[in-house]
Amino acid sequence: MKKTQLISLAKSEHRELLNKIEMLANKENRTLSDTILDLISLGYGEYINRTVEESTPFSVVSLFAGAGGLDTGLEMAGFKTIWANEIDKDACETYIANHPDTYVERGDIRNVKSFPKADLVVGGYPCQGFSLAGNRLITDER
Repeated sequence: MKKTQLISLAKSEHRELLNKIEMLANKENRTLSDTILDLISLGYGEYINRTVEESTPFSVVSLFAGAGGLDTGLEMAGFKTIWANEIDKDACETYIANHPDTYVERGDIRNVKSFPKADLVVGGYPCQGFSLAGNRLITDER
């Protein structure tokens, strides 16, 4: 795929519009041609006033994901969790049941060699040692 697209425009107002379209394409990590085609089908005013649900969602990497409660909230806000890590087997099974489109890597985070590129990295800290639902042990190393 070509990285550079050349368009020659004589009028300054057309160049300004093209610059705005290029900024939109870069912001959404899309090609200029894809953005122009969407603009033609929707119209510029409607395109720039799209709601979060209609635009490309921000991607999320979730560390210490547990059963996925934090990620559920993020997805309700328009984010898309693309990768999650959790060490607990039962929590992973619950996460997978509730987030079937997210890749879940089960295991110790210290053994993960690399993480996918994402717009946002989130992490839920372990709460078993001090949660009201847990044992509330000050000596719990988690």
